[in-house]
Amino acid sequence: MKLGLSDLQKFEFPNYSPVARPIICNTEISDTNWIAGFASGEGWFFLSIFKSNKNKIGHVVQLIFKLTQHKRDK
Repeated sequence: MKLGLSDLQKFEFPNYSPVARPIICNTEISDTNWIAGFASGEGWFFLSIFKSNKNKIGHVVQLIFKLTQHKRDK
């Protein structure tokens, strides 16, 4: 959806009309629950376990939390 509708979707939905996205100038977060919702929608967790000879147990655990957005949403 971030790239718009495909030609097939435009054919199937001929009455589709895109809505202009509003420009939001407010950069202040007034509600801390917004962070939780944003992370739930745009974030992901990753767990990686791999072998390593650098420690006693022979494995390394890597935890990653990442938030991403399309570059047009900056």
